[in-house]
Amino acid sequence: MVRNLAIKTLNMVQKKLKEDQEDDSFNRKDSMPKKEPGDIKLEVEDLSFFYGNVQALKNINIKIPSYQITAIIGASGCGKTTFLRCINRMHDLYSKNGYSGKIILYPDGINIIDKKVDPISIRMRAGMVFQKPNPFPKSIYENVAYGLKIKGIKDKKTLDEKVEWALRASALWEEVKDRLKENAYSLSGGQQQRLCIARAIAMDPEVLLFDEPTSALDPVSTSKIEELILELKQHTTVIIVTHNMQQAARISDYTAFMHLGELVEFDRTEKIFTNPSNKLTEDYITGRFG
Repeated sequence: MVRNLAIKTLNMVQKKLKEDQEDDSFNRKDSMPKKEPGDIKLEVEDLSFFYGNVQALKNINIKIPSYQITAIIGASGCGKTTFLRCINRMHDLYSKNGYSGKIILYPDGINIIDKKVDPISIRMRAGMVFQKPNPFPKSIYENVAYGLKIKGIKDKKTLDEKVEWALRASALWEEVKDRLKENAYSLSGGQQQRLCIARAIAMDPEVLLFDEPTSALDPVSTSKIEELILELKQHTTVIIVTHNMQQAARISDYTAFMHLGELVEFDRTEKIFTNPSNKLTEDYITGRFG
């Protein structure tokens, strides 16, 4: 069973790598300049997190590479989403939550979870797309322009250009260019999720966080989102939480496996799915639990 899964996964990984090399659809004049994988973007050191008196994360240590897709897998309740929300300080919305350790954001080397660091500034640098589409009750245009206006951009021409660019980059422009004044709720579920991605990338984030972005979508919409994520990694660092191990194998370069609040294993995706170092990892990816 392990061997069959390994062969199937390896084939998917190799196919993905080949498609990455051949696909140049995102390298358009209206897109961000392509950036090459290189140094570490995030370095997590002894990160623990507490919901009140309950410890949800236990001494996490991991280095997230720049301009790559890192998938986080594990059973429900293992701490995947909790970890993701630490990166853009979503937990700060609740006063009883607490952190210890460090999350260093490069190249400037700031500790994201330092209380002296403004969480709003971090959320502008680390955008997040949630499990279910959550467009604002505004027009399609205003959904994308909202963050830009908060950032201080007021010029109509500049806003128009950035909104169009973000919608093109999220593969949505051709479907909505004549409907920009319509309410975002008029879009399908898949279109709403791509709108949320457009809203996030309009801010030109250094890191994009995806929390099971396709779990509520149909297969066609899922495929479009996955294609988009593969294109986005050329321009930003991507971290995705997923329950779908085939999805992790299809689109990620690195995979982290978590269990009961701990990081069990982190390695290249091909290695994790074909020859994991930890028996617990093998048991999870072969369906023995989770």
